[in-house]
Amino acid sequence: MLQFATSDTTIIRLDLALSKHYLDKTGSDLGDIQQAFLYAHDAHQRLGNIYMSLNDPGQAAVRFQQSLFYAKRNHDTLSILTQSGLLALAYNQSHLPEKALAVLEPALRLSPADAYTILVFLLANKIEAELALSNLNAAGISYNQMQIHIAGIGPNQNVMKYGLRSSIALLVSTRRYDEAEMQLKALHSLAENLHDPDLLCTTENLAFRIDSARGNIPSAIRHYQRFRSLSDSINRRNFDMDIDVLQIQYREETIIEELKRNAHELDLLTNESRLQTKSLQADALIRKLSLVVVGLVVILIGVIISRYLIEMRSIRLIGRSQKAIDAQNVELAALAAEQERLLREIHHRVKNNLQITISLLNSEMTLIADDEALNLIKDSQARMFTISLIHNRLYHSQNLGEIEMIGYLIDLCQFLTETSFPRRTIRVLVGGDPLYLDVEQAVLLGMITTEAVSNAQLYTCHEVKNDCTLQFQLDQDSIDTIVLTIFSKGHALTREPAPNNKHHLSRHDLMEFFAGQLNGEIVFQTTDAGSTIIIRFNITNKKQLTLPGRTNAV
Repeated sequence: MLQFATSDTTIIRLDLALSKHYLDKTGSDLGDIQQAFLYAHDAHQRLGNIYMSLNDPGQAAVRFQQSLFYAKRNHDTLSILTQSGLLALAYNQSHLPEKALAVLEPALRLSPADAYTILVFLLANKIEAELALSNLNAAGISYNQMQIHIAGIGPNQNVMKYGLRSSIALLVSTRRYDEAEMQLKALHSLAENLHDPDLLCTTENLAFRIDSARGNIPSAIRHYQRFRSLSDSINRRNFDMDIDVLQIQYREETIIEELKRNAHELDLLTNESRLQTKSLQADALIRKLSLVVVGLVVILIGVIISRYLIEMRSIRLIGRSQKAIDAQNVELAALAAEQERLLREIHHRVKNNLQITISLLNSEMTLIADDEALNLIKDSQARMFTISLIHNRLYHSQNLGEIEMIGYLIDLCQFLTETSFPRRTIRVLVGGDPLYLDVEQAVLLGMITTEAVSNAQLYTCHEVKNDCTLQFQLDQDSIDTIVLTIFSKGHALTREPAPNNKHHLSRHDLMEFFAGQLNGEIVFQTTDAGSTIIIRFNITNKKQLTLPGRTNAV
């Protein structure tokens, strides 16, 4: 009853066809007004569900409003309550909480006390509208009322998800994080049972808000990364679905027009055949043979002409269809070019914003005398440059999705050696296979490199008088595995002492964290020959390269 149409294009096509059929039935069954209202109510509800599945709550609200109108004409209490809840949901998603409350108030007064399922659905929408208006007291009253009814809805998972989602939103707004976290676990389990990616995305966003408010930053980062990944997948799914629906509508309109023309031509041929048969029967006694011959000739000529006309219409239809397809291809190409331009502009702006932040930190460093604070700012600048360099290379690259790692590591190490400490103190060698990684893995690998060079500077720059060498070797160990080996003579990569601040992570702790984000493993080794760090992880894009390796000194 409350479950929207799936995004599967086949189901959408069937729902569209069935909705059109019901609307046609509304016009053909005017003799039975009650039945006509039922057809119209069902058709508008189906169309509203389709628009909700296409993320168009504005159009869905128009359809649900029409469905509510016909439900009231039929005096169907259950349909009135259901359509009121769906209309309020569409208003909430359209950011119109005042309209949602205007629909919900009379529906709640009309609802029977034992209609637990519909009461939970209506109260969940009411909580969301009151939260949008920052009316926490009213939302709390609605929350308490919903808790009384929620135990009676049984296994109705589709309604339970609305109740849990609105409850968690209220608990987070009122800082009741323990209760919110308990209900969030139930909502996450429900989303997995329903295989609902939109609901999973919502749970990750709520978990990020709760962990952020509690100061649990590593967990908040993980939830935010999963939220962004699910959100990107949903956006890509919605974009593909919009294109599929446009294609379905175009094919349906073409088929309907062709069927109408064929039916009309068939009627004409049928009428002509009937007239000729009656004429032959009337004159059968006088000119039977001659009229038969004439009739056959006429039929043959009519068939030839009709086939010719049909072929000409088909040729014209194909020509118009080809023009429409060509126009759509041009629009899609322009859209792809615009998206690439916007993505490139985003990389450019991110790089500029990070550079501005680095420059502002440089200005602040002139006002700070504390060495530990200066070192923390320098570390932050190095990490920001690690990300800024990736966006800068993407902006100047033809490939907006992948980074050539050897060139990137060379540029990064050159910046670190020139800005963090004198060139004579440490020398960095970068070598290996010319691999390409996606942006997420490139950022994490860059962060590990930054922490390794900074760690080497901490133990080497102040202890070794001669220049020391730090070697980075990036190799593709197998078809889907990459190994980064960092080696230095002496103890340049030795684990630094534990910091005094228990909330501050050491560089080795950060490298272990970044390796975990790569879903890889990190090993620290120290021998008489020197210290080594080995990071092994699986490549995401699995792009094999056969170019020769190279080694460069920074």
